[in-house]
Amino acid sequence: MMDNLQTWIYIILGLVYFISRLRKKPEEPVGPPRRQAGQGEGDSGPKPLTFEELLREITEAKEPYTTAPTTSKPVQEYVDYDDEIEEEKEPERPDYDYKKQETYQLFEENRFAAFNRVSYEDTLKIEDTKVDFGKFKVFEEEKSTSLASQVAEDFTDVDKVRRAFIMSEIFNRKYA
Repeated sequence: MMDNLQTWIYIILGLVYFISRLRKKPEEPVGPPRRQAGQGEGDSGPKPLTFEELLREITEAKEPYTTAPTTSKPVQEYVDYDDEIEEEKEPERPDYDYKKQETYQLFEENRFAAFNRVSYEDTLKIEDTKVDFGKFKVFEEEKSTSLASQVAEDFTDVDKVRRAFIMSEIFNRKYA
């Protein structure tokens, strides 16, 4: 109901706004009144410029900026020194042969042996998988009863409540 009322209020305010805008008279321009084309043959006002005249004025306005002498800094030449550098070559050691190393030989043996080995997916059998339920119970925490739950349990027994009241009166004496 409230949404419907708000909607109607907005609609009424919108209508009032539009009606007030329509009734308002358009304001007259602040500048001098314009003459229409048929009035007065001796117009002393400026004549509108054609496109060519406007273009000529724009180009003439730009010329003083381009023809003015400018003080320019001397341009430094760019020299690429990278062209003069030769490619670095890794020094060769005539006494070194990587194929004689033990790690290279072991790598080559295992590379060829890898194709003959059975893959892990082929060796996996679902029957061999141990599915024991409850093997993580060892890691679970024991649920300990909290003080609040013990107090709530004590309030269910009427005899315990009586004893608690008597004990509170004994320990909290008004006149000690």
